[in-house]
Amino acid sequence: MASVCAASFCGNSRYFVKKYDLDIVFHKFPANDQLLRKWVKFCNRDDSWTPEKNHVVCSTHFLKEDYQLICSPNKENRKTFKKLKPTAATTESELRLKERNLEIACVDCTKKDADNNTLAIQLKKAQEKNSQLTEVNKFLSKQLEVTTYELNDCKQEIVKLKADVEKLRKSTLLPENFKERMKRTLKDTLTSNQIEKILKKKKRIRWTVEEISKFFTLRYFGKRSYKYMATDLNYPLPSFSTLQRYAQKLELKEGILKDVLVLLKNITHDLHIRDRECVLSFDEMKVNKILEYDPASDEILGPYNNMQVVMARGLFKNWKQPIFIGFDQRMTKDILLEIVKHLSIIGINVVAIVSDNCQSNIGCWKDLGAHDYLNPYFLHPCTNSKIYVFPDAPHLLKLIRNWLLDTGFEYDNKIIKRDLLDTLVVQRNKAEFTPLFKITNNHLNMSPQERQNVRRAAELLSRTTAICLKRYFPDNTEANELALFLEKVDLWFSISNSLSPNAKLDYKKSYNANDNQKQALRDMFELVSNMKAIGKRTMQVFQKSILMHITSLQLLFEDMKTKHGINFISTHKLNQDVLENFFSQIRQKGGAYDHPSPLSCLYRIRMMIIGKSPTILNNHSQEKIDTTDGSDEPHEEFLSAAVFSGTDIAQTLPDIEAMININEICQGIDDNSYDTVSTVSSNDVMQAEQESDGLQYVM
Repeated sequence: MASVCAASFCGNSRYFVKKYDLDIVFHKFPANDQLLRKWVKFCNRDDSWTPEKNHVVCSTHFLKEDYQLICSPNKENRKTFKKLKPTAATTESELRLKERNLEIACVDCTKKDADNNTLAIQLKKAQEKNSQLTEVNKFLSKQLEVTTYELNDCKQEIVKLKADVEKLRKSTLLPENFKERMKRTLKDTLTSNQIEKILKKKKRIRWTVEEISKFFTLRYFGKRSYKYMATDLNYPLPSFSTLQRYAQKLELKEGILKDVLVLLKNITHDLHIRDRECVLSFDEMKVNKILEYDPASDEILGPYNNMQVVMARGLFKNWKQPIFIGFDQRMTKDILLEIVKHLSIIGINVVAIVSDNCQSNIGCWKDLGAHDYLNPYFLHPCTNSKIYVFPDAPHLLKLIRNWLLDTGFEYDNKIIKRDLLDTLVVQRNKAEFTPLFKITNNHLNMSPQERQNVRRAAELLSRTTAICLKRYFPDNTEANELALFLEKVDLWFSISNSLSPNAKLDYKKSYNANDNQKQALRDMFELVSNMKAIGKRTMQVFQKSILMHITSLQLLFEDMKTKHGINFISTHKLNQDVLENFFSQIRQKGGAYDHPSPLSCLYRIRMMIIGKSPTILNNHSQEKIDTTDGSDEPHEEFLSAAVFSGTDIAQTLPDIEAMININEICQGIDDNSYDTVSTVSSNDVMQAEQESDGLQYVM
């Protein structure tokens, strides 16, 4: 619809009419041709111009007589309602139109003058108010200047007073300052509660569980030393009854250690998901075959021959924890999967299992479906992820040594035997200086017990021995073949028992799949796959176990790299040294009596779980670790000791004194006597002082 009047000399538009609220309407051109020509002529447009349907003419060009209605017939509608007569023609002159527009302009100017007057009055008022505010601003500025000067004076006074107070503080040592200074000085030696007891600020002390854990460690080394420090040296230590009370809270008996799992659950949410990847190691230890009464479970224990222990160990973080104890219990598929499920519930993921390759363990591998050295894994019962099987590398090294010394090997139509090693030792004994100073006749001729020594096997099957063979027998083909065999075994064992990523040699670094390590593993895989023990037609079990170990290591590294983006795996975490150390600590607590009874084992393990694992108790049967390359790692602690302070376990065990009195493990009242007697055995067993002391547990 057109919004402007069609007359060329008229400027009325719908917008203009609406803006100034004018009494003007717009009419469409008539349909009558004669009347239409009059309207077109009046509009004074070009000769070629023809009005369209949307063109209009405003009412200012018509007379009042041209309208049928001047106002609306509806009284309520006050707006003008005009309707032209059918014969109405435009008659309003251009002069009249200009006069009307002039009137409108005058009205507009009058309104603008009124608005200007109003704005002038408002401006005058604003100027007066601005003058008042300017005066107030000047006054406040002067006040602010005065206040600023006063504030600066106060600040200077405060600085001076602080300096005086600091001088007084340095020159005066208040009791609370003395206490804090004493705590800072002795924080690495004594706990805050011990200092409070020394200062006699507290008559009754509520020891924290972290402190109790430290005291358990001290108590672990012996009752007499604990008494000496508490009585003679006046160290502030809790009484034995306090240690008893805390020790009784942890239930420890045959089977899965569920209370220990409760302890672990409290810390798993604080560990990074990578740090919750763990390895399960399981092995057996010989125990004394006697009957004992356990008041904790109100049952008779024994007689048993062996104790099975399952240890969970962090693959990337230094922590460990025994989680299963069984007597005369072989490891089975059901037990292992049940342990994996319990660990998964508390957020710990098992990625590998480690054990020696005895027949019972091999049977367990077969039940799990992981006995094939090309696919040495089984599926996690909860996540369906792969759990890899690792035969114990130190145990495999001993088996290689035993087969080499006992039978020898045939490889690539060549014989590898021990004869040259015997000759080498003889020549070594004749020389005053020799690079083969570690190898003696004891490395070649050993008793069954001595064959358990990993260090001797590692020294014999070493690169040093291979170099000596090449030096002493430079033109001997058999010596070169034996030397090459020893070098391959040494490289494989170094990779399979690595400690640190910072070692100087590539093959001694933590496994990171570098080219040298990959080549060494390929060489060992090819060697073991193609060699045969002399007199045997098929591959032996230990050979398949070595191939399983190599394959598992490569697959595990790829899985962990994909899952966590890791750069290396310290492969010493994939052997049974952690269990050998654990068994050594249990045995050493008994001194010469290194086969404790089943009940003794349980309570010794309790001591080790509650307290921190002592660093000075090492497994003497292990290979000696060379730390000259900076490859030593932080000491691993039992995770239960770290979370013990945050866990509340219901008291389920009876008084330990009852167990001691019933089984007559120690004399009880007489601390000077250390004779222990089994209530079932027909022979009186005289035990060492450490055993008598240790079997009192935490009393």
